[in-house]
Amino acid sequence: MKKLLGILFIGGSMLGCGKVIEYSNDFGTANFINAAIFSVPAPGFADTTMRIFVDTSQKTTSAVAYRGSTGYLAVAPGTRNVQVRSSFDLLTNFVEANAETFTANTASTYVIYDTMANASSKLKLARLNDTLTLPGNGFIKLRFLPLAPNVPDMDITFLRTSATPNDSITFFNQSYIGGSPSEATIQALSAFRTAPLGTYTMKLKLAGTQTVLGAQPLSVANVAGTAGMTGINTLYITGNAKGKPLSVGITRHYP
Repeated sequence: MKKLLGILFIGGSMLGCGKVIEYSNDFGTANFINAAIFSVPAPGFADTTMRIFVDTSQKTTSAVAYRGSTGYLAVAPGTRNVQVRSSFDLLTNFVEANAETFTANTASTYVIYDTMANASSKLKLARLNDTLTLPGNGFIKLRFLPLAPNVPDMDITFLRTSATPNDSITFFNQSYIGGSPSEATIQALSAFRTAPLGTYTMKLKLAGTQTVLGAQPLSVANVAGTAGMTGINTLYITGNAKGKPLSVGITRHYP
C-alpha cells in the first residue's frame, strides 16, 4: 500500500459548459469518460485515445484522451448501438454495447474502464444515470467512482479546508467497480451528494481507518468553474496498473 502514497495527480475534462441543463426535449444525452488503463507508450509514441460511435455514426469530433470526457452528446431516442473505437484506425472496437435505450430529456454518463492487454483487447463499460438538478448557489454536488484496480477498499473523504473548523463528507468502503457491477452498485454510484462550496482536499484512506494513502487538493475552480457559484462533479480514481500511476480524474457536468 505504500506505493500509493504521493502519486496522485488530477486530470480530467471540464466539458459541457452548462449545455446539459438546456438539452433539447427531442434528444437524450450521453457523456463518456475515458478511465481505461493502457500500457504506458514507448518514447515517441502517442498514448491510446478513443472515438465514440452511435449506430455507426461518429459522435466525437476529437479524440477522447485518458481521463478525458466527451461532454454531453445528443442521441436520438430509441434503441442504439454504442461503440468505443480506436482513434488510430476508427475500426478497432474497444467496447460495444448493443441495444442501449435512450429516452428524450434524460442524461447518462458512460464510464470506459479496465485494463488493456493489447491494442485490440476489450474494455468494460458502465452506464450511470445522471440527475442534474442544480444545487443552490453556495453548494455543489459530488459523486465518486472507484475505477482503479489493485487498490484496497478505501474511504474517500472530501475535507473542506476553506471552512473553520474544517468539515467533510465521506464515501465509505469504496471497492473497485469490477467487471460486472450490479444494478444496485450502478444506482449507488450514480447518486450525487450535496456539499457546501469551498476548497477541498480529497483524501484516500484505508477503509475503516484514518490511514491516508493519498490526497488531492480541489480548488473552487475545479468543482464550480471560474464563476465559483455552484457545480456538479464526478470524481474518480484510475491507474495503478500497466505502468500508469494512481491518479484522480474529474469531470464537471455543470457549469
